[in-house]
Amino acid sequence: MRIKLTLTVSALVLAGCAVKPIELPQQPYKYDATKSFAYHYATAMGVINVVDLPEGKAEQLLEQRRKTMLEAGVSSSLTGYAVSFLLAKSLGLSSSIANNLALDSAEDNFVLGAGTNEEKTIRDYDNLAFYLPYDEASLPDDARRYVFDRLTQIMQNMGMNLLEIESEYEYGTGHAFNHSLCTELDTECRYQIRIPQPVIAYAPEKLGGYKAWVWSPASRNAPFYSIYNVAGWGEIATFDMDTIVKNQKAMQDTFDKQIVSAYPDWVVEYKKAAFNEAPYVRVRGVSYKFIEPQ
Repeated sequence: MRIKLTLTVSALVLAGCAVKPIELPQQPYKYDATKSFAYHYATAMGVINVVDLPEGKAEQLLEQRRKTMLEAGVSSSLTGYAVSFLLAKSLGLSSSIANNLALDSAEDNFVLGAGTNEEKTIRDYDNLAFYLPYDEASLPDDARRYVFDRLTQIMQNMGMNLLEIESEYEYGTGHAFNHSLCTELDTECRYQIRIPQPVIAYAPEKLGGYKAWVWSPASRNAPFYSIYNVAGWGEIATFDMDTIVKNQKAMQDTFDKQIVSAYPDWVVEYKKAAFNEAPYVRVRGVSYKFIEPQ
């Protein structure tokens, strides 16, 4: 028997909250030249409390934490997971070391993940915003169907055999697919798509400022799109993190990169802080860092 990899649960819970969308301002989100492009896109999509830093500051903080972890005897195999105060404590580290791994300033929390005294916010999760041009659909359900069909087509073009295609407009458990990688890893593969009701608003100014069908955290109807594998009881029971991380990385390398490169121009992706990477925003195949403009 297999169960879903528990490390993904927190993000899925956030994505699964069913709330009524709220209307957005009926004009494009204006670009502020004193802020980075990443800040512009993230704020427009509703990811608040993001911070622009001087160039090189994020990398300095990440390197400082890496050295602190090594000095504390924590393996760098945690790459890909944010190291928070709670995680550090769960590793059996003292409170003083845990505090050093997750500091409390706004900049530190943004780059390094949740700190000691703050609850997680939307910026601590990966997020998507869709700004489908308004003339692509005449009704909200037509817009939802258009997006769903576009996403499933991307997966099929990647060689994924979708065993049960249905419109997961609401939060669900995901559906199975077949692919040679799943057989190679001896793991079960799933995909999940959530496309709630859109609102009519406008894309951010830097995206074009056009009228659009919008799904975003700002309108409380953020889309959700995920491809993942399922960990076996044996891996969970023995805490076989090597296999779990290996499988996760193989899935990411095989699917995530292709998905990102195939995203339509109207997709904006916010990537949360990870162990070895500061947050960033990806738009039209370009990654933007939160760096103070010169």
